[in-house]
Amino acid sequence: MLKNETYFIDSCDDVELNIKRESKLEFKLTYDDSKEIEAIVCVINGIGSDIKSIYYISDYCARNYNVAVLNVNYHCIGNRPQTGATYYLDDIDKLILDTSLKAISIIPPFNINHIDTFEKINHCLEYIDDQISILKSKWILDVSYI
Repeated sequence: MLKNETYFIDSCDDVELNIKRESKLEFKLTYDDSKEIEAIVCVINGIGSDIKSIYYISDYCARNYNVAVLNVNYHCIGNRPQTGATYYLDDIDKLILDTSLKAISIIPPFNINHIDTFEKINHCLEYIDDQISILKSKWILDVSYI
């Protein structure tokens, strides 16, 4: 029989930034308990329409193969306005961004503290990407810099 289970586990602290994580990570596990599981398939959702179909994919794989499918409800620095996410960049995020840019000698022509919409952060990131490309082309940053 097909099983869909949800687990919440403690998240790790961010040692680099010395931030204690309070929220739990969410995992969804789909498997057929009548089959011998031969593999675990881990899925990290993308940013497109696959978010809506991921449970269909998990069910399909678990029904047709001897696998358990693990879906991670993964939240990262990216925003997904196309799926209803709203923009948020707090003061710590802005400080990290500002400090990181200064470390590689990029001084943006805008005030980072005034970034308060998705459009503004998108413009900011496009600018940063262009500046990093220029610094790489001039060998100020190593070409492998990401």
